Amino acid sequence: MSRRAGQGKLLKLNNLRRTRLPRTAAGWTSTPYYLVTIGNAISWGSAREYLQRFGIGVNEWRLIAHVANEPGCTAAEVSQFLRIDKAIVSRSLKSLIDKGLVGLDTREGARRLYLTEDGVAQHDNILPIAVRREQILLEGLDDRERKLLLDMLRRMHANLSTMNEFDHPADDAAANERREMGVEVPRISSDQAN
Repeated sequence: MSRRAGQGKLLKLNNLRRTRLPRTAAGWTSTPYYLVTIGNAISWGSAREYLQRFGIGVNEWRLIAHVANEPGCTAAEVSQFLRIDKAIVSRSLKSLIDKGLVGLDTREGARRLYLTEDGVAQHDNILPIAVRREQILLEGLDDRERKLLLDMLRRMHANLSTMNEFDHPADDAAANERREMGVEVPRISSDQAN
């Protein structure tokens, strides 16, 4: 090894931060950290279980569950409520239609989604597992705490549009808020906007 290559490694090792930063976006005090890790664990576990036992993926199950709760919804509504990319909803929907679990009603111009009788049966087969997994997740919380948690999660869900607006500012006020925080926001000229 050349002397120069060895110095490069030495410089890299000397430049390592070996202590925790005073504030991070992950860890024991970060709400998103907990939401993401809990969500990932729920998705990973259910994905394996539902795929092995029922032949459907977690996104397909989410779509089935949403359509069971909101019969006649559209794919765009599913995407917006579940915060799943439209392409993923489209692929999942195609798969569920091919499997005969979801049907479309296009009579009024919109593509309204409904469970078929096989879709209802599939939903009813998976539901006890989903409910039991939720019960396990909520063990240690009494009824009051469960209601409070659900209320707080609903309020957080309602804030998602505002958070997305902050992430992708479409107006001057949101862009200015980001600039005041020291976050670079590209300025769009009137030529680019049109």
